[in-house]
Amino acid sequence: MGRPSCSRPRLRRSRRTCTLEEQVIRDYSPAVADTIRYIRRHLSLQLSVRELAGRLYLTPNALGRQFRQETGLTIGRYIDDLLFFSAQAQLIRSDKTIREISDALGFCDPFYFSRRFKQRYGQTPGAYRRLQEANGRLYRQSSDSSAPASAPTQPAAKP
Repeated sequence: MGRPSCSRPRLRRSRRTCTLEEQVIRDYSPAVADTIRYIRRHLSLQLSVRELAGRLYLTPNALGRQFRQETGLTIGRYIDDLLFFSAQAQLIRSDKTIREISDALGFCDPFYFSRRFKQRYGQTPGAYRRLQEANGRLYRQSSDSSAPASAPTQPAAKP
């Protein structure tokens, strides 16, 4: 005799979990949401509105206008914000050199990257990294290892 069958069939739940980022992106039109996803996946200074619009079969002006209406930022400003947010994160969380970070983000040379970084934050990337290290905010991971090179320290409590 065979095995007795269960009274309940087994259901496979293939629930796709969404990140907060995806939930926020859903609030935008398909064109703007696709543009945001593409920018995040291919983040580089070399991205252009023409390239982004061409992917969606829109004119650069139409995509730019729609993007600004929905996000409050121009596409160029959005890319810049993400580039420098990424640069800050890499300065804090990796042991990459400034040259490696600038190359990864699509800057023509590290001097241009440093100049833009200083215009935006008032200090060079090296000074930013040193300040974060002095404040105990560095969480470096070696580029060849997934373990932190140095454990994060708690900032001193303010009296």
